[in-house]
Amino acid sequence: MQSVGIEAMVCENIFDFRPQQKFDLVIATHILEHLPKERLIEILAHFKNDILKEG
Repeated sequence: MQSVGIEAMVCENIFDFRPQQKFDLVIATHILEHLPKERLIEILAHFKNDILKEG
């Protein structure tokens, strides 16, 4: 991603990830199907809050 000018951030633990900035896009590949169902809505809400309004 960085080779084409896109800044990327890698997260080791999705439950502890609390960025100080907003993003244009959040990509979570092969992640959501492994989350406990009771935490899925919480994580999706964090994704929504982490995306810029124009994103």
